Amino acid sequence: MSLLFRTVLQRVFPENEWSDPEREFLMGCMSRAHREANITHLVAMHFVSLGLIGPVVTTNFDDLTLAGYWNLPYQTARTEPHIIYDPLASSAAKPRVAAGVPVIIKAHGHHTTYGLGILDKQIKHLAGHVHETLRNLRKPYHGYMVVGYSGAWTDGVMTALSDRDLVKDKFIYWFHRGRAPPASLALDRIAKKAAVRFIEMACANAGNSTPSARLSSRT
Repeated sequence: MSLLFRTVLQRVFPENEWSDPEREFLMGCMSRAHREANITHLVAMHFVSLGLIGPVVTTNFDDLTLAGYWNLPYQTARTEPHIIYDPLASSAAKPRVAAGVPVIIKAHGHHTTYGLGILDKQIKHLAGHVHETLRNLRKPYHGYMVVGYSGAWTDGVMTALSDRDLVKDKFIYWFHRGRAPPASLALDRIAKKAAVRFIEMACANAGNSTPSARLSSRT
């Protein structure tokens, strides 16, 4: 994706000295996308609102994750989530979050801010801040779920999952499309520190996120 952005942005010139062609190009793409949260977002945010999963780290610039939360019935989503829009903010690394409040971290930034993690160097710059934030939040009891994410980035998600202190004695349930589980050197490093379980699933973007019975492991 970074290569694609670099290739396209070479042909996108700023209109004036105050313009931000990277963000403007991204906003143009997002304006053409569907903005409605699908069933996957709703189910995931329902679990978040109940305190069953979290904190949530999303690499998406858009608001679909948040839209899923705001579309829940009031009786379910009684607590407003604490959202970290900018991992570079001074308050992000050590958030003071009240007990029982869901936390959502925008790992690559949010479309309303500058300094988005679009190119490799920008994502690498954000990685340490996301990692530090997760280190200062409550650790999960069982482990982590990874859904709709390739793991190809050297970003805060992969940095955190490579941290032995965060994943030791934990399970990482990695949902993927296709018959073959994802494979990379980064995943191999993670598998040496935690029990990784791969679960084949249908396309979440189509609204069908029910995992199949096919499960494989890497330890």
